[in-house]
Amino acid sequence: MGPATDYIFRCPPSTPKESMSVAAKQLLRDAVEHLPEDATVEDAMDRLYFLTKVARGLDAADRGDVLSHEEARRAALGEDGTVAPR
Repeated sequence: MGPATDYIFRCPPSTPKESMSVAAKQLLRDAVEHLPEDATVEDAMDRLYFLTKVARGLDAADRGDVLSHEEARRAALGEDGTVAPR
């Protein structure tokens, strides 16, 4: 793994109306600093979106809010193992 993927950050929870905490701003700076020199604004947004989703997933796992492999399979495929209708 390269420098851009060697870390995962967790941003403190906030609501849209709250200002960003100092820790959240530092995590944002760190994420941007790990982008390649030729990265676009869209690359930065994609990276931040990805890291936010990873952080939320890790927080959910810490709370025990997870599915087993079998539960995920049933949710995706249905009880009989076939693709569930949409």
